[in-house]
Amino acid sequence: MDRYVTEFAGLDNNREAGTGRQMRDLARGMVGRCLKYDDLTADY
Repeated sequence: MDRYVTEFAGLDNNREAGTGRQMRDLARGMVGRCLKYDDLTADY
C-alpha cells in the first residue's frame, strides 16, 4: 500500500509539469541506482 500511495503522490505532485520536465526528472532520479531482476520478482 505504501508504494501505491507514494507513486500516486508523485504523479499528483508533477501533474502540471510538462512531459519533457517529467522525463528529465525521471532520468536524474535514476542516476546511481541499479534495479535488479531479483528485487522485482521477490515475494512480498
